[in-house]
Amino acid sequence: MFMHAFTDATWRKGLNWWIKERLYNSGDSRILFDKIYRAVNEDHPQLLNNLQPMETWEDQAGFPVITVSRSGSILTISQERFMYDRSLQSDSVWKFPLNYVVGSNPDYSITKLDFWMINRNMTLHSNSAPKPWGENDWLLFNIKATGYYRINYDKVLWELLIDQLNAENEGFKLIHYRNRAQLIDDAYNL
Repeated sequence: MFMHAFTDATWRKGLNWWIKERLYNSGDSRILFDKIYRAVNEDHPQLLNNLQPMETWEDQAGFPVITVSRSGSILTISQERFMYDRSLQSDSVWKFPLNYVVGSNPDYSITKLDFWMINRNMTLHSNSAPKPWGENDWLLFNIKATGYYRINYDKVLWELLIDQLNAENEGFKLIHYRNRAQLIDDAYNL
């Protein structure tokens, strides 16, 4: 889930530590995750901040759908388990990195995390956000569809995205082709 946030060398280091320690012994996922977290913290301090996100993916079924709502300069993000049958309930909460682009600066070149989603709900203020937005900016989460989650937007954000996709002079190209595919897939499944 957060693999794109650091290099393959970091993963190899963690796996090597696990293999050397567990050679000819049994092992479990907790020991493996501990070694990977150790490598990540050594190579990328402050990336995980002791979050230990893998356990939330291993210990529960499914994957999240986030809902993004904007009211002026405040963004509300909530997560729930994605299910086709919306009448079913789940108390699942995952820890995962989120990233996004803003319509006034659609930079898709960096897919690293902007912040962690660790609770069911969170708020983000434009003036303190990693990428501030204006009143008429569209926001698009999951740059190049690198994360394993679905996204739903409130009516205003959907309309801003649709306006951009329908803009003249190939305005749709301001939204990366992977994200255009993701928008179609998420809209269909939601």
